[in-house]
Amino acid sequence: LAPAPNFGAVVSKVNSTFDRPTVAELLATLLKAGMTCAHAAAAVDHADTFKSTMVQKLAPLCADLLADQLSRRAPPADQALVAALAPERFILRKRKKQPDWSPPCS
Repeated sequence: LAPAPNFGAVVSKVNSTFDRPTVAELLATLLKAGMTCAHAAAAVDHADTFKSTMVQKLAPLCADLLADQLSRRAPPADQALVAALAPERFILRKRKKQPDWSPPCS
């Protein structure tokens, strides 16, 4: 499971979409090479729903982010993770602007 795309593909095979973030977290703790931002991004890319939950569970386990925090360096701009977390990916549809309402005159 070292290559990140494989991690995302394995997580996407979980039948219950509700359980995918929990399974991803469990698998991340079992990775001997360590969880990276690339793994988290692959899991988020393969997720149909619960993407924010997936990020909440996997981000604290990312070894490269933890190493940067311990060394007090600024975290690297991991383009794969930044792209996976882009807000426009979470917007399913835009709401139509409702017309201004005024009470009927009586």
